[in-house]
Amino acid sequence: PPLRCQRPKRPVRMGEEAGGEEASGGLSDADISGLLARVSAAKDRVQTLPVCVLDATLPRQRLEFATADKSFSALLEHCKQKAGGEGLGRFGMLGVDRANRMMMRHGTELEILKAEWQDDGTVAVELVGIRCFQLVGDPWLQEPGLDEEPTPAPLSTVAAATEDSEKFIIARIEYAADAGQEGSVPLLSDAMVEMSAESEKILNDLVGEADEQANIQISTELEAMVDTWCDLVVQKGFERQPGQVARIIRDLGDLPAAIKPYDRAMWVAALINPLPALGVAMEIRPAVLQATSTADALAVVTSGILSSIAHLNGSKPLF
Repeated sequence: PPLRCQRPKRPVRMGEEAGGEEASGGLSDADISGLLARVSAAKDRVQTLPVCVLDATLPRQRLEFATADKSFSALLEHCKQKAGGEGLGRFGMLGVDRANRMMMRHGTELEILKAEWQDDGTVAVELVGIRCFQLVGDPWLQEPGLDEEPTPAPLSTVAAATEDSEKFIIARIEYAADAGQEGSVPLLSDAMVEMSAESEKILNDLVGEADEQANIQISTELEAMVDTWCDLVVQKGFERQPGQVARIIRDLGDLPAAIKPYDRAMWVAALINPLPALGVAMEIRPAVLQATSTADALAVVTSGILSSIAHLNGSKPLF
């Protein structure tokens, strides 16, 4: 069965002697210190970042396009200024969950590798996914050159206001814990970021990842599925350009180790839903980005690659 934290029999108070509490299920001073360190680390993961709504992109994926969108151009200029000469900066990209017809609150931070403005006002960019995050609270609009008090509003409202405008979106975001670290702190909400007297509530929300060994076993099995998938795409002639699969893998880098199941799940999702699209698998990027645990991410990816293999070998076509 999944491993779960034991709930204390009564709230734990700072400075309380640990001796008598050990036998009755309370937390020692070392336990409390560990909890505070984890909450501090969670606070460090909360940042302010410019974001845009475009596509559900994953870590390691590369994206190249050109656009004349004024809001996106202003966002790039803002990122470049914030970078202070150290690169071109980073921003967050949110996608649209088409299955649920809504903008996603989970996304990926992208590094700007290239941003070249043309005489006609368009800008050509090359981007690469870095790490996952989720929005904390509502975002707000930023106008270039102005430092106004933020006025948060629902994501759909601020996104609509960027159309044909130089205004862009700023949001408080929380980065996911280090990929592949089983038992790391999950993404936290606003209320959970602030330490308060409700320490018992925080303890309940900081439950670790379930059954690490089962996740690693599923992660291990993905390797053979990846090999089968790649062979079928190439041998059955599904590549849209010669050498497409090899280029996708070159961009993604080596398959992460099986002992990093979350990282491996993200890699596999990026493989079967590449940019530009290959068209041989169901779109799983929104689902894997919104997965609430490593086990959920592995389930999404395993289902996705198995259904794609069945499509590729002809046993169960998807389309």
